[in-house]
Amino acid sequence: MSATRRCGFTLIEMLIVICICGLLVGMLVPLLRRTWARSRQVKCASNLTQISVAYACHTGDDETARAQPLGGPGWTEKIVKHLNRRDVLICPSGVGLGGGALGVVPGVPGVVVHVWGLYDMPLQEGPLTRMQRNSDGSCLLRFEDVRPDGGDMDFNDLVLRVDELSDGHFRITVVSISAGYHFSLLGPGRTVLIHDLHRHIGENAVVPAEKTSYGINRLVDRLDAGSDRVLILDYACSVADCAGPDATDDWSEWRDADGRLPFARHLGRCNVLFADGSVRPLAPSEMNPDVPELARKYWLPPGNAPTR
Repeated sequence: MSATRRCGFTLIEMLIVICICGLLVGMLVPLLRRTWARSRQVKCASNLTQISVAYACHTGDDETARAQPLGGPGWTEKIVKHLNRRDVLICPSGVGLGGGALGVVPGVPGVVVHVWGLYDMPLQEGPLTRMQRNSDGSCLLRFEDVRPDGGDMDFNDLVLRVDELSDGHFRITVVSISAGYHFSLLGPGRTVLIHDLHRHIGENAVVPAEKTSYGINRLVDRLDAGSDRVLILDYACSVADCAGPDATDDWSEWRDADGRLPFARHLGRCNVLFADGSVRPLAPSEMNPDVPELARKYWLPPGNAPTR
C-alpha cells in the first residue's frame, strides 16, 4: 500500500515563509527609500544646473544685470525667460513658497506689514508670527506686534488671510486688528498696497506669486563670478537672507523638534549652486552662516563682516 502524498504547506511552514518575506521587505524598503531620495536629489541638482545657465544669461548682459539685480524677491521672474520650463524652479522633494508642507514661508515674497514709524513685519512664520493653514488651501497669518514692554503673545494683534489664486497671484485680505498701532501693507519696492489697515478691514490686495523651492543669496549681486560662494540653494523662501550684519533669517527658529531644518530635504542635506556653476550637496552644519568662518567661506563677498 503506497503512502499518501502530502500536498501544500503546513501552518508552521507558512508562518516561516511570511516571516522571511517580512524580513526581506523590512530590508528592502529603507534601501528603496534611499534610492528614490537619491533620484530626487539628482533631479534637483539638474534643476539648479539649468537655473545656473539662466542666471548666467541674465547677468551676461551688464545693462540688464544693473537694471534688474537678483538679490531680492522676484528673482525667478527675471530669469524665467531663460528657462525651458517653469517647473525647474520646484525641487522634486518638496515645494517651498506657496503650498508645500516643507516650506517655512507661506509664500508672499517682497510684501511686509509696516508698523507706522517703527518697523516692518514680513509675511512669514517666525517668533512673532503664527501661520494657520486652512482646509481650503488658504492660510491665516497671526501677528504679535512688538512693544518696548513686550506683547501679550496672543498672536491676534493683526490677522491676514492669504489665498493662492489660479492665475499665479496671491490675494491678501485684512481679517482683523486688535492692536492700537497703525499698519500699512507694502509691496516690492515699498509700494503701498493698503494704507492704514484699520480703515480697510475685509479689503484685499493682489500680488504676483513667486513659487519656488530655491532661495537666492541676498548678497548675490556682490559676489564674483566663479567664486566658491553660495548662489542659490534648497531653501524655505525665495531669498536666503542669512548672512551679514543685517541678516533676518534665523535657522535656529526653523528647526523642528528633532533639530532638523525643513529645507535640508535630501537625506539631511541641501543642494547648493555655487557662483562657479558647480552644484554640491551640503549639510546645514557645513555652511551654517552663524559660524563666522563658514559665513566668510560660503556666503559673504570678500571683506564683509560675518557678524549679525
